[in-house]
Amino acid sequence: MSRKGQLFVIISILVLALASAAAQEDSSVWDKKNEIAGLVERDFASGHAITSPTLPPGFTDNRVNIGRGLAFQGNYGRRLHTTDLLGFTVEVPVVYLPDQDLLSSNDLVPADYKALFVTPGVRVNLFPNTLLSPWGSVGGGLGHFTTSKNGVFNVLKVPGKSTSTGVFEFGVGLDVKIWRSLKFRGEVRDFYSGVPDLNVVQGRTRMHNFIGGGGVVWMF
Repeated sequence: MSRKGQLFVIISILVLALASAAAQEDSSVWDKKNEIAGLVERDFASGHAITSPTLPPGFTDNRVNIGRGLAFQGNYGRRLHTTDLLGFTVEVPVVYLPDQDLLSSNDLVPADYKALFVTPGVRVNLFPNTLLSPWGSVGGGLGHFTTSKNGVFNVLKVPGKSTSTGVFEFGVGLDVKIWRSLKFRGEVRDFYSGVPDLNVVQGRTRMHNFIGGGGVVWMF
């Protein structure tokens, strides 16, 4: 065999060996059943009208507007079944909003509120064993709101109230493999919940809490 032929055989063997090692590594990573994720996100809840009481003289905007607060999510997932096309995971997203500002012309409305959502559900990944894996999620659970004892103008003292509510969760996202057992996750979820008690009669009884952001996922 010529030197070129020998070199070709050696290179072919090395390529096959590297491909085999990479496949084994990918298999060992994607066969792991558990994952823990941590994400930093923002909330995009929509404002709504106040139906009672009427505004004091001089005020014209009888609404509650909700700021864009930071949210923090921890998420545990357990893979149930995986094929080359689909991956099914039971997940428990826990989202905490520590300071959601409120704006209103009515000082009976509290200055802000805290919120916690816990919504176990199912996530379905498309092409779960590849570098890029889009997914959809659906679930349901509980939400809890705690309002401030200060009015929006920090003049009145209002009763801080706690409210618990049922929550439906819908989400979409993308998982990107970074290195070995680490992935990056970008996502948007809607936590459809009841409304916090804002000391006024509100124009709705449920609200959309759109929360989006990104973070890392560790598989083990």
